Amino acid sequence: MFTSRLSRRLIGQTPVTNRLSVLKIQVLKPGIDPALLELPQQLELMAARMQNGENIYNVFVRQAKGQGKFAEGLKRVAMRLQLGESVEVALSELSIEQKSPLVDELVNKLVLGMKRGTPMASQIQLMAAGARAQLKVAQLRAAGKNELKMLVPLVFLILPVTIAFAVFPSLQLLQLGF
Repeated sequence: MFTSRLSRRLIGQTPVTNRLSVLKIQVLKPGIDPALLELPQQLELMAARMQNGENIYNVFVRQAKGQGKFAEGLKRVAMRLQLGESVEVALSELSIEQKSPLVDELVNKLVLGMKRGTPMASQIQLMAAGARAQLKVAQLRAAGKNELKMLVPLVFLILPVTIAFAVFPSLQLLQLGF
């Protein structure tokens, strides 16, 4: 058994069970921006790396090693930068690919920060805080909708049964003739 696994790895074949265990399924509702789930963490890491003195190119290369849709976009940005494309063009391509208002805002802030020479780490930290606040609002909105859905069985099932249990003994008591 060990030799068969080793021979499959040497040949480059992987068994079907290994491939199935790597699959990830993510179900999102149409109103939720997928970038909203992963962008705050990515932005905080980018800001920390910039505060520690790394340049924007190294930040993109290191962030591209992560997982997720945004990290894949950063991987393409890093590849474009290695091939000699300007940072502004590569970032604008990222915003076109991602189709997210948060990514558009990030790209605009990075491009303006590079043009004006402003410190980008603090801007990215503020944007991460804003993204976290948007995520909290989206989660509270979803929780409010779920709370209303949970009230339906309470109002139409549990409450009528409770009233029936309260009224039934009193009706029987009245029929006995007190």
